[in-house]
Amino acid sequence: MEVSGYPHYENVASNVLAFYFQPKEEHGLGDLMLSAFVTAAGKGQFGGAESAIVRREKSTKAGGRLDLLIDTGGFVIGIENKIYHSPNNDFADYSDLIDRTGSPESVRIKAVLSPKTIRNHESMTSAQFVSVTYPQLWDCVRERIGRYVQTAHPKWLSYLFDFMETTTRMAGENNGLTATDEFLISHHNLIEQLLCDRQALLSRLGRNLGVLKEMMDEESPLIAHLSKRWIWELTCLVHDFEDQGRQVALDLKVDFQDWSLTFFNRPSTPKSYLDTLTSQPSLRDRIRESHLEAGRYLVAKWPLQTPLEELQRDLTAWVMAVSEAIDSSLQ
Repeated sequence: MEVSGYPHYENVASNVLAFYFQPKEEHGLGDLMLSAFVTAAGKGQFGGAESAIVRREKSTKAGGRLDLLIDTGGFVIGIENKIYHSPNNDFADYSDLIDRTGSPESVRIKAVLSPKTIRNHESMTSAQFVSVTYPQLWDCVRERIGRYVQTAHPKWLSYLFDFMETTTRMAGENNGLTATDEFLISHHNLIEQLLCDRQALLSRLGRNLGVLKEMMDEESPLIAHLSKRWIWELTCLVHDFEDQGRQVALDLKVDFQDWSLTFFNRPSTPKSYLDTLTSQPSLRDRIRESHLEAGRYLVAKWPLQTPLEELQRDLTAWVMAVSEAIDSSLQ
């Protein structure tokens, strides 16, 4: 990016930002940028968003154009992006646009994003705009990025590191980068390759999950109360059970640590029904050593190297135990 000179143009930098601000874009980083920006602007923690409406060059009543206008439902964020130019815009006009966007309950953030802090700017202050620097934003990104790497697209993660490095250099400082930060920036090509290898491993694990499903379909295609056996997002083999509209499920999930099995009730089914099933003879002893995590019983774990035949045997036993528990609850 530095060689091309593109980030020196505010429109190009704003286009890059708009891409990463959209949780559903192909970068795979979800709401990382939104969460980081909310914190950098001094608005605390971001509650999360699966999608956002991101507008570029949004027109105002007075004929101005705000670089970025973002509506997540809970937040409305207006950003004027300044790389080299002075902030001589009509901020009151921008503020009116931001105030008229989204629902009245939305938290509103009005910010000027620039390489260095903008101080003592009367029209910005009176319009409730705050100064956010690129280094401040990247600090908040670095604090969070570890939680998003697993789903990130390697190419777009590499480009983000490049963009971060370039805009930090524009600030004329390294912003106190740690040795780890410098390593990540300097070795982003290696990191990209590792992420590709990681994705390939995840794909192989997902294929194993498909083989396991086929094995179970062949051996036990019909089980009482089992309404559906299916794979969710390539990493989870789901067994859905239903009785008189009440639904529970067993999820076998594979990740880079292990195979894990959870038992839980669907949102339409009260937790009391799950408690009834776990008190039945076929499940009572099995559940006794389990613990709840986010409303789910974590009932079993297996090492990644576990043979599929062993997983099939153990998982089938759990499926039959749930089926028997439903039968017992009806008596």
